[in-house]
Amino acid sequence: MKRVLTLVLTVCIAMTLLAGCGGSGGKEETPETVNAYLVLVVDADNAPVEGVGVQLCSDSTCILQKTDATGYTQFDVEEGSYTIHILTVPEGFASDETEYEVPETYGLVAIELQRAE
Repeated sequence: MKRVLTLVLTVCIAMTLLAGCGGSGGKEETPETVNAYLVLVVDADNAPVEGVGVQLCSDSTCILQKTDATGYTQFDVEEGSYTIHILTVPEGFASDETEYEVPETYGLVAIELQRAE
């Protein structure tokens, strides 16, 4: 339960930071105003994980991207029905076979990776 609360807090902080980043002539950009799906990958300590291979799939196609130093990647696609899969993880992390559901409207999907044992 503690990890879930911590992850939720991390997502809230990330959304607040995104809202403050602007960069569009004073217009605030949040997952609700950016026409994209954002994915945040963190570890159990809520530190961002760079270099995670994240795949966004629809019924007809898949797109693969890697997370940046902030743990984020962005998929600029039409709103719709998608799933997310973790294809590759950096050294020291356990593989993740989970199929993550994506909201049908633009937003943020937060994923916590576990360390390899």
